[in-house]
Amino acid sequence: MSGNKKIMTKFYLFSAVLLCTATTLFAQFNPGQKVLGGNVTFAANKTGNEQFPVPVTKYRYLVVNPSYGWFVKEDVLWSAGFSYNLNRQKIDRIAGVEKNTYQNFSLNVARQKFIQAIPKLFVTITTAAAIFYGVNDREELNNVGTFNSKITTVGAVVNVGPGITYQLNSRFLLDAYFNNLVNIGYSHNFIKNATSGSSSTGGSFNFSSGLTGTNLGNIALGFRWLIPRKG
Repeated sequence: MSGNKKIMTKFYLFSAVLLCTATTLFAQFNPGQKVLGGNVTFAANKTGNEQFPVPVTKYRYLVVNPSYGWFVKEDVLWSAGFSYNLNRQKIDRIAGVEKNTYQNFSLNVARQKFIQAIPKLFVTITTAAAIFYGVNDREELNNVGTFNSKITTVGAVVNVGPGITYQLNSRFLLDAYFNNLVNIGYSHNFIKNATSGSSSTGGSFNFSSGLTGTNLGNIALGFRWLIPRKG
Protein backbone atom coordinates (compact mmCIF):
# COMPACT_ATOMS: atom_id res chain seq x y z
CA MET A 1 0.00 0.00 0.00
CA SER A 2 1.40 3.44 -0.97
CA GLY A 3 2.05 6.17 1.59
CA ASN A 4 -0.86 8.28 0.30
CA LYS A 5 -3.30 5.38 0.55
CA LYS A 6 -2.12 4.59 4.09
CA ILE A 7 -2.76 8.17 5.14
CA MET A 8 -6.20 8.14 3.53
CA THR A 9 -7.06 4.84 5.24
CA LYS A 10 -6.12 6.35 8.59
CA PHE A 11 -8.25 9.40 7.75
CA TYR A 12 -11.28 7.17 7.08
CA LEU A 13 -10.75 5.18 10.26
CA PHE A 14 -10.24 8.28 12.40
CA SER A 15 -13.43 9.84 10.99
CA ALA A 16 -15.36 6.61 11.63
CA VAL A 17 -14.14 6.40 15.24
CA LEU A 18 -15.08 10.03 15.88
CA LEU A 19 -18.49 9.47 14.32
CA CYS A 20 -19.10 6.44 16.54
CA THR A 21 -18.24 8.45 19.67
CA ALA A 22 -20.48 11.36 18.70
CA THR A 23 -23.61 10.03 20.37
CA THR A 24 -24.23 12.55 23.15
CA LEU A 25 -22.49 15.72 21.95
CA PHE A 26 -24.04 18.18 19.53
CA ALA A 27 -22.61 21.12 17.63
CA GLN A 28 -23.57 24.45 19.15
CA PHE A 29 -23.29 27.20 16.56
CA ASN A 30 -25.71 30.11 16.47
CA PRO A 31 -28.38 29.99 13.74
CA GLY A 32 -27.89 32.97 11.45
CA GLN A 33 -24.13 33.07 12.08
CA LYS A 34 -22.36 34.18 8.87
CA VAL A 35 -19.19 32.35 7.83
CA LEU A 36 -16.42 33.32 5.41
CA GLY A 37 -14.01 30.61 4.41
CA GLY A 38 -12.29 28.60 1.77
CA ASN A 39 -10.04 25.66 1.08
CA VAL A 40 -7.04 24.77 -1.03
CA THR A 41 -6.17 21.44 -2.64
CA PHE A 42 -2.72 20.72 -4.06
CA ALA A 43 -1.19 17.53 -5.40
CA ALA A 44 1.81 16.43 -7.43
CA ASN A 45 2.65 12.90 -8.47
CA LYS A 46 4.62 10.75 -10.87
CA THR A 47 3.60 7.27 -11.99
CA GLY A 48 5.78 4.73 -13.73
CA ASN A 49 7.42 1.36 -13.37
CA GLU A 50 11.16 0.72 -13.11
CA GLN A 51 10.85 -2.40 -15.28
CA PHE A 52 8.56 -0.66 -17.77
CA PRO A 53 9.62 2.99 -17.56
CA VAL A 54 7.10 4.22 -20.14
CA PRO A 55 4.50 5.53 -20.11
CA VAL A 56 5.45 7.89 -17.29
CA THR A 57 2.83 10.38 -16.12
CA LYS A 58 3.67 13.50 -14.19
CA TYR A 59 0.99 15.84 -12.93
CA ARG A 60 0.39 18.63 -10.50
CA TYR A 61 -2.77 20.53 -9.76
CA LEU A 62 -4.07 23.32 -7.59
CA VAL A 63 -7.66 24.09 -6.58
CA VAL A 64 -8.71 27.28 -4.76
CA ASN A 65 -12.26 27.44 -3.42
CA PRO A 66 -13.46 30.52 -1.44
CA SER A 67 -16.97 30.45 0.01
CA TYR A 68 -19.55 32.37 2.04
CA GLY A 69 -22.13 30.68 4.23
CA TRP A 70 -24.49 30.82 7.15
CA PHE A 71 -25.75 28.43 9.83
CA VAL A 72 -29.43 27.68 9.30
CA LYS A 73 -29.42 25.45 12.39
CA GLU A 74 -27.01 24.90 15.28
CA ASP A 75 -25.34 22.08 13.37
CA VAL A 76 -26.09 22.78 9.68
CA LEU A 77 -24.13 25.19 7.48
CA TRP A 78 -25.15 26.20 3.96
CA SER A 79 -22.56 27.89 1.76
CA ALA A 80 -22.02 29.16 -1.78
CA GLY A 81 -18.77 29.79 -3.58
CA PHE A 82 -16.67 29.37 -6.67
CA SER A 83 -13.49 27.45 -7.45
CA TYR A 84 -10.56 27.61 -9.84
CA ASN A 85 -8.64 24.48 -10.83
CA LEU A 86 -5.29 24.42 -12.66
CA ASN A 87 -4.05 20.97 -13.70
CA ARG A 88 -0.82 20.32 -15.65
CA GLN A 89 -0.01 16.85 -16.93
CA LYS A 90 2.82 15.35 -18.98
CA ILE A 91 2.79 11.79 -20.33
CA ASP A 92 6.00 10.30 -21.75
CA ARG A 93 5.40 7.40 -24.14
CA ILE A 94 7.65 5.33 -26.39
CA ALA A 95 6.16 7.03 -29.45
CA GLY A 96 6.20 10.58 -28.08
CA VAL A 97 5.01 13.02 -25.45
CA GLU A 98 1.56 14.36 -24.54
CA LYS A 99 1.11 17.58 -22.57
CA ASN A 100 -2.15 18.81 -21.07
CA THR A 101 -2.96 22.11 -19.38
CA TYR A 102 -6.45 22.11 -17.89
CA GLN A 103 -8.25 25.07 -16.32
CA ASN A 104 -11.65 24.75 -14.69
CA PHE A 105 -14.05 27.34 -13.25
CA SER A 106 -17.11 26.34 -11.21
CA LEU A 107 -19.94 27.74 -9.08
CA ASN A 108 -21.05 25.58 -6.16
CA VAL A 109 -23.42 25.29 -3.21
CA ALA A 110 -22.92 22.98 -0.24
CA ARG A 111 -24.67 21.72 2.86
CA GLN A 112 -22.41 20.73 5.77
CA LYS A 113 -23.64 18.78 8.78
CA PHE A 114 -21.55 19.15 11.98
CA ILE A 115 -21.43 16.30 14.52
CA GLN A 116 -19.41 17.06 17.64
CA ALA A 117 -17.17 14.14 18.64
CA ILE A 118 -15.31 15.81 21.51
CA PRO A 119 -15.17 19.46 22.57
CA LYS A 120 -13.91 21.62 19.67
CA LEU A 121 -13.61 18.65 17.29
CA PHE A 122 -16.33 17.83 14.78
CA VAL A 123 -17.02 15.20 12.15
CA THR A 124 -18.70 16.75 9.10
CA ILE A 125 -20.74 15.35 6.24
CA THR A 126 -20.80 17.60 3.19
CA THR A 127 -23.11 17.38 0.18
CA ALA A 128 -22.17 19.74 -2.65
CA ALA A 129 -23.38 20.53 -6.16
CA ALA A 130 -21.55 22.51 -8.84
CA ILE A 131 -21.75 23.63 -12.44
CA PHE A 132 -18.44 24.01 -14.25
CA TYR A 133 -16.66 25.20 -17.37
CA GLY A 134 -13.24 23.88 -18.30
CA VAL A 135 -10.67 24.17 -21.09
CA ASN A 136 -7.91 21.64 -21.81
CA ASP A 137 -5.09 22.64 -24.16
CA ARG A 138 -3.42 19.46 -25.43
CA GLU A 139 -0.16 19.08 -27.33
CA GLU A 140 1.02 15.74 -28.72
CA LEU A 141 4.54 15.27 -30.10
CA ASN A 142 5.59 12.08 -31.91
CA ASN A 143 7.73 10.97 -34.84
CA VAL A 144 5.05 12.15 -37.27
CA GLY A 145 4.82 15.71 -36.00
CA THR A 146 3.11 17.97 -33.48
CA PHE A 147 -0.66 17.94 -32.98
CA ASN A 148 -2.58 20.55 -30.99
CA SER A 149 -6.17 20.39 -29.81
CA LYS A 150 -8.50 22.17 -27.41
CA ILE A 151 -11.19 20.41 -25.39
CA THR A 152 -13.90 22.61 -23.84
CA THR A 153 -16.07 20.95 -21.20
CA VAL A 154 -19.26 22.10 -19.49
CA GLY A 155 -21.21 20.09 -16.95
CA ALA A 156 -22.52 19.57 -13.45
CA VAL A 157 -21.52 17.34 -10.56
CA VAL A 158 -22.84 16.31 -7.14
CA ASN A 159 -20.52 14.90 -4.49
CA VAL A 160 -20.67 13.69 -0.91
CA GLY A 161 -17.75 13.44 1.48
CA PRO A 162 -16.77 13.31 5.16
CA GLY A 163 -14.45 15.70 6.93
CA ILE A 164 -13.00 16.85 10.22
CA THR A 165 -13.28 20.37 11.64
CA TYR A 166 -11.37 21.77 14.62
CA GLN A 167 -12.52 24.94 16.37
CA LEU A 168 -9.40 26.98 17.14
CA ASN A 169 -11.31 29.68 19.04
CA SER A 170 -14.61 31.54 18.93
CA ARG A 171 -13.81 32.95 15.47
CA PHE A 172 -11.80 30.38 13.49
CA LEU A 173 -12.40 26.81 12.32
CA LEU A 174 -9.89 24.56 10.55
CA ASP A 175 -11.23 22.03 8.00
CA ALA A 176 -10.00 18.85 6.38
CA TYR A 177 -12.55 17.71 3.82
CA PHE A 178 -12.40 14.54 1.71
CA ASN A 179 -13.91 15.77 -1.55
CA ASN A 180 -14.05 12.60 -3.61
CA LEU A 181 -15.92 9.92 -1.66
CA VAL A 182 -18.83 9.79 -4.13
CA ASN A 183 -19.16 11.84 -7.34
CA ILE A 184 -22.04 11.79 -9.81
CA GLY A 185 -22.02 14.12 -12.79
CA TYR A 186 -22.58 14.88 -16.43
CA SER A 187 -20.09 16.51 -18.78
CA HIS A 188 -20.29 17.59 -22.40
CA ASN A 189 -17.12 17.99 -24.47
CA PHE A 190 -16.41 20.20 -27.48
CA ILE A 191 -13.18 19.05 -29.15
CA LYS A 192 -11.39 21.13 -31.77
CA ASN A 193 -8.23 19.88 -33.48
CA ALA A 194 -6.14 22.97 -34.19
CA THR A 195 -3.83 21.03 -36.53
CA SER A 196 -6.44 19.54 -38.88
CA GLY A 197 -9.28 21.99 -38.20
CA SER A 198 -11.75 19.18 -37.45
CA SER A 199 -14.15 19.29 -34.48
CA SER A 200 -16.48 16.96 -32.57
CA THR A 201 -18.76 16.89 -29.55
CA GLY A 202 -19.84 14.28 -27.04
CA GLY A 203 -21.39 13.90 -23.61
CA SER A 204 -21.20 11.38 -20.80
CA PHE A 205 -22.51 10.62 -17.33
CA ASN A 206 -19.88 9.89 -14.71
CA PHE A 207 -19.78 8.09 -11.39
CA SER A 208 -16.70 7.70 -9.25
CA SER A 209 -15.84 6.71 -5.70
CA GLY A 210 -12.82 7.74 -3.66
CA LEU A 211 -12.76 4.33 -2.01
CA THR A 212 -10.42 3.32 -4.84
CA GLY A 213 -7.56 5.30 -6.37
CA THR A 214 -7.50 7.74 -3.47
CA ASN A 215 -4.61 10.11 -2.87
CA LEU A 216 -3.80 13.18 -0.80
CA GLY A 217 -5.04 15.39 -3.60
CA ASN A 218 -8.58 14.41 -2.60
CA ILE A 219 -8.25 16.20 0.75
CA ALA A 220 -9.15 19.91 0.76
CA LEU A 221 -7.57 21.86 3.62
CA GLY A 222 -9.13 25.16 4.62
CA PHE A 223 -10.45 27.52 7.23
CA ARG A 224 -13.67 29.26 8.21
CA TRP A 225 -14.00 32.64 9.88
CA LEU A 226 -17.12 33.18 11.99
CA ILE A 227 -17.98 36.78 11.16
CA PRO A 228 -18.68 38.88 14.29
CA ARG A 229 -22.35 39.73 14.62
CA LYS A 230 -23.31 43.38 14.86
CA GLY A 231 -24.98 44.70 17.94
